[in-house]
Amino acid sequence: MIVWLFMLPYHLIAQNKDEQNLAVIVFDAEDGTELEGVGIIISEVNLNSVTNDLGECLIEGLQDKSYKVTFVCQGYKIETVEIKINKNKQTIHEQPMERKAFDGDLNELEEIEVLGDPPADGGGRMIPIEDLPGLKSSIGSVEFSKQDIGDAAGAVSRVAGANIVDGRYAVIRGLGDRYSSTTVNGAIIPSSDPSKKAVQLDLFPTDLVQDLVISKTFTPNLTGEFAGGVVDIRTLKFPKEPIINFGTGLKWNNATGNEIGVNPDRSMDFFGRTNDDLPDVGGIGRPFPTGVNRANRDGSISSRQQEAIDAWGKIHRNGSWKSKFQKAKPNRSVKFLYGDSYQTDFGEPGVVYGFTHDIESSMREGVKINRGAALEGDFAANQGQVRDVYTESIDWGMLLNAGVELSEDHSLWALYMTNVSAEDKFTRGRNIYLSEDSNTPIDNRDRFTGQLGLPGTRFEEDDDENPFGASGTAFRAYDEFAHLERNISTFQIAGDHRLNAGKGIGLNWLLSNSNASEERPDLRLLRGFQFIFDEPHPEYGESVETIANILGQNPSSGFREFLSTKESGQEAKMNLTIPIIGNLSSSTNSNADIEDEPNFLELQGGVSHFDRKREVRGRFFQYGVSSRLSNAALRNPQFGVDLFDDFDNVIVDGIRSVSKTEGVII
Repeated sequence: MIVWLFMLPYHLIAQNKDEQNLAVIVFDAEDGTELEGVGIIISEVNLNSVTNDLGECLIEGLQDKSYKVTFVCQGYKIETVEIKINKNKQTIHEQPMERKAFDGDLNELEEIEVLGDPPADGGGRMIPIEDLPGLKSSIGSVEFSKQDIGDAAGAVSRVAGANIVDGRYAVIRGLGDRYSSTTVNGAIIPSSDPSKKAVQLDLFPTDLVQDLVISKTFTPNLTGEFAGGVVDIRTLKFPKEPIINFGTGLKWNNATGNEIGVNPDRSMDFFGRTNDDLPDVGGIGRPFPTGVNRANRDGSISSRQQEAIDAWGKIHRNGSWKSKFQKAKPNRSVKFLYGDSYQTDFGEPGVVYGFTHDIESSMREGVKINRGAALEGDFAANQGQVRDVYTESIDWGMLLNAGVELSEDHSLWALYMTNVSAEDKFTRGRNIYLSEDSNTPIDNRDRFTGQLGLPGTRFEEDDDENPFGASGTAFRAYDEFAHLERNISTFQIAGDHRLNAGKGIGLNWLLSNSNASEERPDLRLLRGFQFIFDEPHPEYGESVETIANILGQNPSSGFREFLSTKESGQEAKMNLTIPIIGNLSSSTNSNADIEDEPNFLELQGGVSHFDRKREVRGRFFQYGVSSRLSNAALRNPQFGVDLFDDFDNVIVDGIRSVSKTEGVII
């Protein structure tokens, strides 16, 4: 639970319901760079402001008329333009600034005359503590569109002082991702990563986000989980004017039209779901059948033993181990956004609905991975492999936000948002070799001289241990099938209330319930061996993959893993604002409009309570190759080749002893 208390000064500019806003974006006329610190002056009403680090500025308290606005920035020409303010609609003005020519001499600054009487209280705008420069940075929907930013992770990477690691985790001011927190509309959300507290920001498409605010320094109104920074994702709010957008697109990359490896017996539906669940022979929270210690002396198998054998065989055949290749389609996307507000007798209700969906295929072939180590003064690879990675991904998100503005001082809203990212990945690892590894003394060691650090293990044609009868080099190899599905959903209801026309006690509250999950329903990894011939073999070609232990070892042939991580979080928070000192202008200025100004000094306090629960469950199945199976494969190379190509048909008899089974054990 967090209780915070601090003094919050407010600015002195009033905003009545008849007043309008002007949003300004200032940029360099040559390269389009947003300009920070540009002075904006409206002399007629004695208003002035400056742009933020995004070149943006919001000016409030204007009337439905035209104003002459002056823009001043060091190194640029002074620009004065006339801007017409729209009634009942925020006016947006984009202002290019032309650079001054530099002729080698000093340029004399142009004279600027500011007309108007200073405020009776001495002037100046008091900035709320949480808005002080350096404490926060933000990026909004305008920048999302300009820079083609697709998700919140990409948006954070564009903010000074913040970076993204692994494509999804925020690092603020150089501190690790475990020191960063993520909120949605100010409410903490859980993480679906089983090993991290940090939220995976690539789950949030920018099409459903209004802006992101990054707090780099602690202030009392932030979450108690603050350690190094907070990323607040502010979702779309319903607009004052109707809006409807629809878009669809196709994209091509290096995978489009080419053959990519895919999972042979599963595919994702429109929402990225698969049916890769464990067969009904026991499951998470239920016992699995025990293996058979040994067969009966007469060779018979009891009904209990047969039941165990059938159960393990069913688990093994639950998903195929054989890859297939098919042509990749172009990447597709569809986006829809609708929002509007309505005038009624009881207030102004509004709604915004957004949906985004993307399907993408990608491939990376022939990627060389090496880890270096020094060996007797010369460089040698400690571990290396050549990897092919093929990926199909589906990302989609939905947002529904509905609310009602009962009056200028009372509003209620409710939000539901869900974001899903799913991917199917097939990885093929070849030419794997190790060196300086005492546990694998044969890998990468010359079998006659004992020299380490060789790329693979050499076999000559006349070697007795060569099962193929041709010279070549042996490596390890593997195939991996992996599916990953991540999901974050949030439901929030909130209210904002203020008494006495904005000058009395204020109350805003929020209730939030969020759930995050990460599912890895069936990760399958098959290990084997690869033999690359010096000259193409008449039967096997340039290389062959086999389950036979041609390196003379007996490693596990692979594993299957089912892993589920779920985390939920509930938060309730309330902020109370109490006026301490009223506006200072009312006692010295008889202008009636001054009476509508907000209070000069207010006391704010708040309370917040957050609960988090996490559950991680999984099953891990280790495959072991029996010595009988390995020896049979060595005696008959084609037998070992067939088993690697079609591991689905390998015998799984449930016998625990590797020396007794004729197949593999789990």
